Amino acid sequence: MGSNAITTIKNRIFADFFMPSRLGEFEQLLKCALEHEYRTYSLLQFWRMTEGEKKLPPGNTLLLRHDVDTDVATAERMWEIENSLSVKSTYFFRLSTLNIQLMKRIEDAGSEASYHYEEVATICKRDRIRSQQEVQNRLQDIRALFARNIKQLRERTGLPMRSVASHGDFINRRLGIRNVVILQDLDFRKRVDIDVEAYDESAMRLVESQYSDQAYPSFWIPSNPTLAIKSGTRVVYVLVHPRHWRTAIKENLVDDIRRLYEEMKYSI
Repeated sequence: MGSNAITTIKNRIFADFFMPSRLGEFEQLLKCALEHEYRTYSLLQFWRMTEGEKKLPPGNTLLLRHDVDTDVATAERMWEIENSLSVKSTYFFRLSTLNIQLMKRIEDAGSEASYHYEEVATICKRDRIRSQQEVQNRLQDIRALFARNIKQLRERTGLPMRSVASHGDFINRRLGIRNVVILQDLDFRKRVDIDVEAYDESAMRLVESQYSDQAYPSFWIPSNPTLAIKSGTRVVYVLVHPRHWRTAIKENLVDDIRRLYEEMKYSI
């Protein structure tokens, strides 16, 4: 095993089991935006305000999105920080991280809670699909599963869920196909009442500066968004994942084992 691989493993172990909480840093990021007079909106709010030829809202905008891949407890703590500062944002939950009570609290406070979908990956792993062409051949089944899932989620939560965001799994990367193909059929999108997907051009066209968190030790791609905020960039988009902000030992261990099992099972 090479030195780079050893370093990667060490970093992963530290990030998953030993890293101190970074929630104070998260709070400071939000306070920095507020001090520089940024307004915050959920993704759906911003899309509706700027859809078509509509102009940007006045002032500078921070769009904050949470993909709750794991660790709902940290997601809740992040929302509590935002709520104390009157910051609005969007949280996307997977079926495996669904927390109906928290989702309702988020919506009641004026933010947004919706679906982080992954039906392409689900069916590819279940049926061991090996190529993009096989995915295309199964799109009817994949879309039917998405339709069932979103319908059941709306019934269980009572939430509108008119925006959604694609989750990325190892199988998507291996096959080179994203879950967004599900909603590329506009007639299907209309039938399942989805107004906007988080990766739509119409959702991203006015974003001037885009950032995503990542695991220790780098933390941000391409850089810390406070730099854009302090420089007065008009629309700053920040994607965060709870896992990168506070260590949840049990959840991380379970997720690491599950992912290893899924990859081994798929490779057989």
